[in-house]
Amino acid sequence: MSSDTSIIVNCGATHVSLSVFSAVKGGQLRLERCFVESLVYDYSDEDQWLGALAQSLRLIVSKNKLSGPARIIVPGYRLLTKSIKLTQVLPEHQEGAIWREASKQLPDAHELTWGSQVVASDGYDTHVVLFAHKISEATRFTEAVCSTGVKPVVVEAATLLDYQAFRLANELSGGAFLAKTAPLADEGEGSTASNEVLLVNIGARSTNLTFVSDGGFSIQNINLGGNQLTQAFADNTGTPFRDAERQKIEYFSNSSLFDSADPIVLQLRSQAQNFTKRLAQEISRRIINYKRASQNRAPGRILLTGRGSLLPGLREGLADSLKIPTDFFQFTSALQIRADAQATLRQNANGFQFSEAVGEAASLVLKNPVGVNLIPVEIRERIEFSKRKPFLLFAAILAALAPLPVAGHFWMQNGKLEKAERVLKGRYDDYKAILSGKDGVLDYKRRTDELLGRVEEMTAVARLKTSWFDVLRELQKVVIQDTNNAWIEAVWLERPVPLKQLATVASANRRPVPPPKPAPLKLNVKIRVLLDDVAPAATYDNVKETEKFRYVLQRLETLSFIVPEDAKDEKDKGVKAIPTNEQSVNLPTCRFVLTINPDLSL
Repeated sequence: MSSDTSIIVNCGATHVSLSVFSAVKGGQLRLERCFVESLVYDYSDEDQWLGALAQSLRLIVSKNKLSGPARIIVPGYRLLTKSIKLTQVLPEHQEGAIWREASKQLPDAHELTWGSQVVASDGYDTHVVLFAHKISEATRFTEAVCSTGVKPVVVEAATLLDYQAFRLANELSGGAFLAKTAPLADEGEGSTASNEVLLVNIGARSTNLTFVSDGGFSIQNINLGGNQLTQAFADNTGTPFRDAERQKIEYFSNSSLFDSADPIVLQLRSQAQNFTKRLAQEISRRIINYKRASQNRAPGRILLTGRGSLLPGLREGLADSLKIPTDFFQFTSALQIRADAQATLRQNANGFQFSEAVGEAASLVLKNPVGVNLIPVEIRERIEFSKRKPFLLFAAILAALAPLPVAGHFWMQNGKLEKAERVLKGRYDDYKAILSGKDGVLDYKRRTDELLGRVEEMTAVARLKTSWFDVLRELQKVVIQDTNNAWIEAVWLERPVPLKQLATVASANRRPVPPPKPAPLKLNVKIRVLLDDVAPAATYDNVKETEKFRYVLQRLETLSFIVPEDAKDEKDKGVKAIPTNEQSVNLPTCRFVLTINPDLSL
């Protein structure tokens, strides 16, 4: 799949969706395809969730013949989320400061895979959100997704993605989503309008709040969702949870007819009202905390999303209790949607579950997207290595076959050179007797010796054709087999005296040029390594890099074809390490120049 197309898998508590997005001109997203499957399990038994998720996702993948790299969204209620505040530091020191604070805030950090996201800065303090997942649970989750046929490249926290969907919709609408509203009633007369927005995503297990302002955003999670309404209904009627969930959906979606006097209807309405009141109280408490912590104003507008927001009367109940204009978040206005995908979004109100998927796909078109990656290090390394396998195999094949074209060329040229050598020697003897002019003899001899010198050099190289197999074989063993997590990215040879240069010198001097004395060959080898005990996406101490390449250097110096450092007649000896300045995060490279014995007496 191309870099401007992305598969997004959104793993919810009761549903799983798979969407294919692409970037189009004008900075817009196009929803190419989307599929939704309900998870079949007892929602009250959390241990069943992962198996049901894998089963439903596998059904989507196999039915629609989908595969390839995908970005996976893990629900926020399965993660540990913490907000921290740091004194503002220079950008280059920020990552280290976050690491130190996270080590204090996250209990048993060695058992967690975690990531961080800067959400706001006021010039004095930096506000950061940490997301953590137990390595054991994260591994089970990632491997379950892998078993369905898609390959996770990112495991993203759903909690961040409503903000990103809002960014996309607001930018493409020209700022309409941050339009100023009327002054708030509880802030007194003369107060100015607030342009802050609160996104409320009501899911099955929890409700995510995202406060958006001009200076950034803030996120909070409420442990209250549609399942709590179902549980309350089940407890008051003595109905099993699964039956209570079915009745709730049938009634509120108008898919079945109920008598208005039916006790089930009365109980559902009562529990829905209680749920709305409780949610309004929790949101009000979070708004107060937000104002105190950030010194910002209360939101001037609430936008609802998530399937739980479709509960009849909830939007009006929140607006009345909080005294804040409340509407639904129309995030699909930021999308171009293909017809078949549009039909899926409209079916069973699936569109209200897609704000996270749109937020994750927005990274295709937004500058500086937010996000974390919670793939466990072990699985991330395995995925990275599996990506490199074809290239490593291809490189190994090339390394093994590299001498063949050269040797074949030399074999062909060798016969021609030997024939040319015989002809030139014969003609030299003949013309030496015939030519009487001193200048003519010297000129002819000069040209003949020049050609003989070139023949001599080419013949010497041709004789070494079989030795190159041994050179590359020994080099591969030392780098790949004897050195942990190291591989060869490029190999090239420097000729000590180019043939054209010999001809130029001979022509300028106008005197015979003897065959060049064999000079040491310079073999350049570019090597990339993965540092031990350092995650692929982590920063590292330069000392570790130096130690790693020093070890590689020591191993290269053991090669049998290297001119030894104690050789008396050679100026350039041994192995030289030359930094490439191409280092990426924990994938540094270094170029080594090997001085090879021209005789290659292996």
